Amino acid sequence: MTTQHRIGYRKILVVDDHAASAHHMVKSLSRLGVSARQAATGKNALRITTHWLPDLVFMDLCLPDMDGLEVIRKIQAGWPCSYPGPEFVVLSGNDPRLRQDELEKLGIEHAMTKPISGQRLRDLFNLQLEKQTAPPEPDPHQTELRDLFKAELEKRLPELDQHLLSNNHDQAAGLVHQLIASSAMTGEKRLESQFLLLNRLLRQPVAPAELARAWYRTLEAAQDYLYRVR
Repeated sequence: MTTQHRIGYRKILVVDDHAASAHHMVKSLSRLGVSARQAATGKNALRITTHWLPDLVFMDLCLPDMDGLEVIRKIQAGWPCSYPGPEFVVLSGNDPRLRQDELEKLGIEHAMTKPISGQRLRDLFNLQLEKQTAPPEPDPHQTELRDLFKAELEKRLPELDQHLLSNNHDQAAGLVHQLIASSAMTGEKRLESQFLLLNRLLRQPVAPAELARAWYRTLEAAQDYLYRVR
């Protein structure tokens, strides 16, 4: 990935339907002194870019209403000719190089695999935060992330259980994919490991008993997390 970016970004739009990921990136960008907004759908992203004209757009490839690359095409086609167009960084939970030919056609050089940490954003823009002289205080952003993850687990675990009982593996894998990103952002290694294992099993033929064991271990890890943050 190329790391030389235009200097002086003022407005950055994060387009991602995974609320925790988008919220985390917007908060991290704001702490770097950038004005940042988020959009959860392609339609909302098009509306924001039309009026706000961001300098940079982080674009998730998998959105609920349209493909992320299609959103980029529409933004580029509708951009006012008198104003410099935005740069794009595509985001993907999978290896973004799988679509490298499509990115090149759109003139996009930058791709990142989620989740995106605050440190990766600082490295991306070659920015340095001021060194702290006092002992660090508890980070309210991390507390907020933990609360968001708690709410996400409480909502998604019953949905995931129903998908597994109904053998809807594709829909289950979609939920697990988002939970992998959330557990990684909050530093919950045990949960992240269990969700990664479950994700692999959902995407290949396995015995029902093996999948059930992985799901029960995942539930145990999730319940342990929910107990600790209640």
